[in-house]
Amino acid sequence: MSNRITSITKRDIFKLFINGLDIDVIFGDTQHVAYPYYGLLSEIVFLNRLYNLKTMISNDSRFENAESDIWQHTENNDDYEFGWIFSDDRFPLKNGSDEEFLTFLCEVFHPEVRNEQGYWKEFLNEVNRLLANDDLELYPIQQISNHDVYGWRLVSQNQNIYLPFSQRNRDTIKSSTLKLSIKYDCRDAFLKAFQTFDETLYLTDDTGWNYNSNTIQEVFKTISKYYEPMCFNDEGKYATTESFDKFILKTSPYCVFDAIEIFSQITSSEEYVGRINALLSLHKLDYQLKSGIISNFVTLGISDEQIGAAPEVGITELLQKAKSSFNQGDKQDAIEKLWDAFERVKTIYTDCDKKQSVTKIINMMSSKNPGYSDMLNKEFQELTNIGNKFRIRHHEMDKIEINDDSYYNYFYGRCSMLIILVLKYIKNVH
Repeated sequence: MSNRITSITKRDIFKLFINGLDIDVIFGDTQHVAYPYYGLLSEIVFLNRLYNLKTMISNDSRFENAESDIWQHTENNDDYEFGWIFSDDRFPLKNGSDEEFLTFLCEVFHPEVRNEQGYWKEFLNEVNRLLANDDLELYPIQQISNHDVYGWRLVSQNQNIYLPFSQRNRDTIKSSTLKLSIKYDCRDAFLKAFQTFDETLYLTDDTGWNYNSNTIQEVFKTISKYYEPMCFNDEGKYATTESFDKFILKTSPYCVFDAIEIFSQITSSEEYVGRINALLSLHKLDYQLKSGIISNFVTLGISDEQIGAAPEVGITELLQKAKSSFNQGDKQDAIEKLWDAFERVKTIYTDCDKKQSVTKIINMMSSKNPGYSDMLNKEFQELTNIGNKFRIRHHEMDKIEINDDSYYNYFYGRCSMLIILVLKYIKNVH
């Protein structure tokens, strides 16, 4: 495998272990947590699992090998700063191959290394979020004493790594730009839906052992792979829970959406999605469950049929990526792809420059009616101005920051509706 992991991804993963991570604890509040890469072990014991320290050179002339050197500076004197290994050229992390780097990460989360009482799941989840930028992920390949052992794999660019609602929207929840409230009666209705569609499952584990479970148990087990399920207990404290019912009734609203999504991916019921969407509508929650993902209504604005009406493959691909990114919660990427599609739409007529092409598009759409022509011309210009003034493209640092999730929704909806209108008229004349 060629080196896919960029220096940026490596840098961000190094910073994660050095600086720690903010995790959601309750209703948008966060807690800063740390997790050492060597888990329950000492650094020397951990590193010897991967490298023969006795045969590696010492950076301290007083010692004959790396093991003695590292012992002196991490245990005896403790004067190596935390995270020293990530910049030490003796270890193939900063400048090594992808395989060497990924092998190191898999060892960090090995059952014999990791601290089961620590925040390893949250750190694994964040590592996967960062690796996803380079189409890679860590995933369970076997078990030791019912504990997952991780390997790595390449993920197709067309295959999205699933993250529950609370995890893929973590940044907007943390910044309070995404706000969600679910009242008790609505939670109780969701719980009754889970109980109604709960069914016995006949499963086989990785060792070939057959066992019985049910949908709710498997949902709770899956949630536990991403974070410790928590809720308000009888003392009013937000604490770990083993009760699925209490979890649904008294946890963060974002975690309730996690359960809804994961249940939909496990259940065989064809009625479940309809029941959930009816409840979302009844309780005036502006979300919809589709294909195992809960999305804001605006994400459903561009249909596959409308995307297929694009006159060239480049526009189709950009619209597909925009829709997929929005549904996955990456709204920055979604509007960037959407504005790229908008610019491509402007040049549909290739026999003239962009300005003349836009004029031809407007004339075609308005049948040269002055009222429609004026309105469409202003809309094309206003969307162009938005693209020039706001930070639509992530690399444009000198633009106005979009720091509210509602504005992402607005920009996405406004631009997509104009594109849909253009594609409708283009389809009618081709």
